[in-house]
Amino acid sequence: MPLRWDEVWFTNCPMVSANNIDQELGWCREEFKKIGVEYAYFRHAPENNWYPHYIHNLDNLIRFGGLNPAIHVHADLRRTVLLGATWVYEGGVMQVRARDEIFRVQDLKGKKLALPRA
Repeated sequence: MPLRWDEVWFTNCPMVSANNIDQELGWCREEFKKIGVEYAYFRHAPENNWYPHYIHNLDNLIRFGGLNPAIHVHADLRRTVLLGATWVYEGGVMQVRARDEIFRVQDLKGKKLALPRA
């Protein structure tokens, strides 16, 4: 897609972020509209093919969400700017293979498990 400064695209990682609230209330859209800039969800564009979440190949793209895709993009020498970072406190999760009969913490007894180092 060609670069146009009269439009700004955004994409949102499917996780909890302030952007979820903004999309409900329309704050960013309203502010961009005041200066004549169209603010649109990039995944609604037929040309995107879900690339904005992983490639970030547009200069006028704002991405809300986790840091990992943005770190990979920066490592690929793509020019990016960090506007801010937030942290969402999440509860613990247990991830297992679908074929395993593990549904509760008690089911882990006698099993191998891995814990992330934090």
